[in-house]
Amino acid sequence: MRDSRAPEGRSATKRFAIGAIAITVVVAAVAVFLFTSGSDPIAAKDAEGLGTVSTSPANDNLTVAPAATKAPEPKATAVPAPTPMPEATPVPDEPDSGSAQDSNLQLAPEPTAVPNSASKPILLPEAVFGEILEEGMTTLRYPRGESVNAWYSFQVDTESLKITLFFAQYDDAMETILSTVRVDNYTKGAELSNAKVSVNYPDGSTRTLFFNREEGSIKLNQQYMLPVGPSMLSSDLRRALVYYGMELEDESGDIQVELHLDLSGLSQSEGLEFTRVVPDTVNDVLKELQSLVEQIEDNRAQ
Repeated sequence: MRDSRAPEGRSATKRFAIGAIAITVVVAAVAVFLFTSGSDPIAAKDAEGLGTVSTSPANDNLTVAPAATKAPEPKATAVPAPTPMPEATPVPDEPDSGSAQDSNLQLAPEPTAVPNSASKPILLPEAVFGEILEEGMTTLRYPRGESVNAWYSFQVDTESLKITLFFAQYDDAMETILSTVRVDNYTKGAELSNAKVSVNYPDGSTRTLFFNREEGSIKLNQQYMLPVGPSMLSSDLRRALVYYGMELEDESGDIQVELHLDLSGLSQSEGLEFTRVVPDTVNDVLKELQSLVEQIEDNRAQ
């Protein structure tokens, strides 16, 4: 009878092979587990950009090196031109009402118009009659209401002790002398006995008036400005064409005129002298001039 059992040596070899395969599978499973559990955190760290994994032959430990981050490229932007900033004006803090500072706080007074005063003129007249007693600026009001700036001077003759009052009236810019008044033998509060009034014109000529209460006369002296330049005539002939002292007089003798004429018109010697006796008119003129003098005296007292 044929025996069907396999040999025992063959069966043992088959079992050994199956066991080796099982061990290989187990080892492979353990290796896969270790690999997946150890590499996932590192991969996650690489994804987060925290570092990279490196291994060293001398050391089996894992080390993490910081990852270099790429800086963003700067974009070119237009730089506006600098503009000057206005400087801030410091404003002092106002103390609260009722505080202790209120009692010591003194506000700067606002500029106020000083009555009967004016700034110093650019040009002062040549007025030297004696020793100066007092000089100053004031404002005069004319009879029709106009106001003018005026400079005045009180001077005394040290020998005769007589006082002379002189005042000049200016334009608004204080650059031009419009007129001047001189009063000799002046006494405060007394009627004016005389006055010399000079009126300046834009062309440079001056008209001078003399008022004398005792004589009751008005005298006028007018010098006319004539062009001066090269002449086609000789000097002798030019002098021959000048008439000096042409006297005119009315029948009563109250009006007298003396003319100085230059027919060539090339010198400054042409002029007019006029005299008239009119006591009432002289008194009226001196009376109005007296009101201007009183304004100067009143402003001195302030």
